[in-house]
Amino acid sequence: MNSQTSGTWSILRPNPEIQSTYRRIILVSAEQQLSDIDPQDLETLVVTTEWLVWWAWTAKGGHAVHTDQYIIDWDGDGFGDAKDICLAASDWVYADGRDQTLFLDVSIGHQFDHEIAAADYMFRRLYHALGAIYRAFAPDEIVFRDLHAHLNILDDAVKRLLVAHVAGEIGIDFVDEFMPADPAAAFFQDAIVFAAAPPSESRLRGWLRTLFTWALEPVFKLRWHLRGQPKKISFVLIEIGLRGMIEHGRTPSYAPVFIAGRSKKSLAFYRHCWRVGAIPAHFPSGRLSGGEKWRFRKIIESIEDRWRANPPQSPREEARRQYVRERLFRSGKFLAMARFIKRNVRLFEIHGISHVVVSDATAPLCQVPAELAKSRGLGVDEMLNGIFVTPLKDSARCGDDVNLPLVDRNLAWGKAFKNWFPDISGTGRTEISGYPVIDHLRALAKLPSGKSPTSRPRALLLTVYSG
Repeated sequence: MNSQTSGTWSILRPNPEIQSTYRRIILVSAEQQLSDIDPQDLETLVVTTEWLVWWAWTAKGGHAVHTDQYIIDWDGDGFGDAKDICLAASDWVYADGRDQTLFLDVSIGHQFDHEIAAADYMFRRLYHALGAIYRAFAPDEIVFRDLHAHLNILDDAVKRLLVAHVAGEIGIDFVDEFMPADPAAAFFQDAIVFAAAPPSESRLRGWLRTLFTWALEPVFKLRWHLRGQPKKISFVLIEIGLRGMIEHGRTPSYAPVFIAGRSKKSLAFYRHCWRVGAIPAHFPSGRLSGGEKWRFRKIIESIEDRWRANPPQSPREEARRQYVRERLFRSGKFLAMARFIKRNVRLFEIHGISHVVVSDATAPLCQVPAELAKSRGLGVDEMLNGIFVTPLKDSARCGDDVNLPLVDRNLAWGKAFKNWFPDISGTGRTEISGYPVIDHLRALAKLPSGKSPTSRPRALLLTVYSG
């Protein structure tokens, strides 16, 4: 069959040339991994997670199936309520009802809840698909060359574990011919995306950024003193949201504090900061003390000791532990998050923060200051980035069996979003506040006729959130 001439673009359309059984199944994620295989080999079935690989191999006359064909009727295999996927994936941080990863009053482990939930979900999804494929075609052997998950979130060791476990359960020979992926291929970005990661810039540019923010802060702290030292509220918002709050808001009875290194560098913006009494803050160093380094090492040691004493009871649990070890501990991300927490602790101490407003309580950039606020008995408000609501529950907005929710109040755009937060959190309240981004965009729209906010051509981008 030739898909290019037959018009078979859907993986769900039945292919009459697919046989009832094959001698071997080959798992691949790139067409180059099939360079030694003849498309006319009727004893070999190619299995892939990549639509383009499936389509190209089928177009050459080869036999191939896509894993998604075999999860259409998947009910989650006891996964539980889909809304609880993030909560279910975070239980590894607890031991005897206590968060093992607490560091300076913040849970390091919970900062990776969504990443681990995504990896856990992809593992179970592929586990089900491969089992269904093996049982459907009853091969003698399974040849593992690669198996990309969505976002390529599963590392090589976890993929190998996955394929070998399913083959062993069904009694099929496992042949490991793993082929490393192309380094230029698209890969999963840490922590979807790890918000605490520094911007990609030269060492000189980073030094200049630090020097600029260090010199800027005292000027605006003087303004704070001149205003009678109003209480300081930390705003952790996206750039355009912060600009809306600063440039188009009234002079508040409080002092907005935000990290200057993440904000726009224009004289007009800082004039607005001066007008409203905002403080562009220098983000302090995250250097750990000797005692803090010891505490950090003990966190990892205690988790590893507990795991050694309690072997995994399922492939899923084994995969999750492997993921945490490789992607969090050995990669250095766990340590980077500890340093990010330390930077926020110092920011709180220097400025005496009395309240926090965040734009996404589930992202580490916002969740860390939210946890610090709650540990100090301070209030936390959430103002969402955009027109975004989700039924997914998470520890930040909804709490769990151990912790109460971090967010006290949702600042909603309008009536359409008023009930969302109380519905998912159970205890949270909502106040309609509008959205500063809208104020900013309206201000741009009011420019004189013929004037454009930018001389560059503009395009409307319609995006789909897949988190």
